[in-house]
Amino acid sequence: MDFKSRLAYFRNNILIILLVSLPIPLATLVLPSLRVLPGPATVGVLADFGNFCLAIPFLLTFFIFRYIAIPCLIIGFIIGRKGNIIALIGLVLLIIWLGQEASWRGTYKIRTWAMHKAAGRSEPIINALKQFKEKNGSYPVGLEELIPYHLSNIPDTGMSHYRKYEYTKKSEYHEAGGYELWIKTPIGGINWDVFVYWPSENYPSRMKGGSVERISKWAYVHE
Repeated sequence: MDFKSRLAYFRNNILIILLVSLPIPLATLVLPSLRVLPGPATVGVLADFGNFCLAIPFLLTFFIFRYIAIPCLIIGFIIGRKGNIIALIGLVLLIIWLGQEASWRGTYKIRTWAMHKAAGRSEPIINALKQFKEKNGSYPVGLEELIPYHLSNIPDTGMSHYRKYEYTKKSEYHEAGGYELWIKTPIGGINWDVFVYWPSENYPSRMKGGSVERISKWAYVHE
């Protein structure tokens, strides 16, 4: 079977190829993104379940598919008509692999956008903490002390799964500058990513056991 015939074979089976290969990359893009997009908490729970289901395809893609996709395509082309199925499998695995690579990059951009939004939504809290210190001489022990004189309520982060701002008062001599505002942002599995704000806005390159990425005035800590 020549090259043109092989392409014709792929075209004739394009629907099967897409139905088999695209669901995993699309799920890899959509499900993790649901965690950081606005919505009810149930959306985050659904995303967690979906990410759990994606664990096996992720491992297969990372450790197997990426290494056998192109060899399957080459072998399928070499051995002629009998290699149609092998070449078809190779093409499906190649689309899954490249699709997941693109989806991971897309998910990262969506998470970064959502973290920028969460940083912006924290401004009323940060301003209220500053006002509280100016009035009382120190930062509060908990965010609830800001209500009702400085805030009518504590805003949420705007993310379906990481909804709550956490707060810890620190020593005035701590490098944080008096307190730490943070959001738990694990990406799934055994992961402890966290999004942190220090009033000093002076973050080290590594903290809390992970590398630091500056996002707006905050620091995203990659475990």
